[in-house]
Amino acid sequence: MVISHKYKYLFIENGQTGCTAIRKELIENYDGVPILRKHSIYSEFLNIASEEEKEYFVFITVRNPLDKAVSSYLKYKNDHRNRYTDRINLRGRQAIIDLRHLYHYKNISKKNYSFKDYLASNKWLPYDDMSTLKFSKDIRTIKFENLNNDFQQVLQEIGIEPIRDLPKYNSTESKSHYLDFYTDDVVKKIAFQKFGVFMKYWDYQWPKTWPKYNISNYEKIKWNFFHSIRKYTWGEFRKGLKDA
Repeated sequence: MVISHKYKYLFIENGQTGCTAIRKELIENYDGVPILRKHSIYSEFLNIASEEEKEYFVFITVRNPLDKAVSSYLKYKNDHRNRYTDRINLRGRQAIIDLRHLYHYKNISKKNYSFKDYLASNKWLPYDDMSTLKFSKDIRTIKFENLNNDFQQVLQEIGIEPIRDLPKYNSTESKSHYLDFYTDDVVKKIAFQKFGVFMKYWDYQWPKTWPKYNISNYEKIKWNFFHSIRKYTWGEFRKGLKDA
């Protein structure tokens, strides 16, 4: 999370959505300073913010979950920056997050899980991330697919003149186009059910060559149920954690 008291903004860092590039750029060139943890959520900020800070311009990054799932899979497969070997922490609350990482890493690296296997291993859980946790504040969204242009526009909305294009950081290794991982009909079916509500929430479109898909009422109810739980757990379980 990055804050600027000069320009009165708060940037919420949503993992694997281009947030590292924006974080570095804000700190280096736009009077941003780190606050809380890198991947803290907005409710954590509200707990410590002054009344004036609660009125700051807030923005967050979001990414097409079809693409993000492939990026996650490849990071596990390649042990991105030794994240899933040298930097696993199984003590305290951090273990809640890192045990999940370790589970996926071992399945992919040791059991040679394919992308289909990876998606199927937790297909029952609908996809969500912190970008939907808006609480009572209207939060501006930057889409990963239009990262540079959206970031430039946000800076102008804040009242900052951009000084350069956004550099790239932390790219996923060996990544081809994400749709290359969705050629199997079973994978598409899992993707429909897992990502459908989130895709609609942020107005992401399914590939035109895919079958037409309508989200069922059951999928909407399930997503809302887990979303309600996550609004609590993502705030409570993360207190005192350190980002890897």
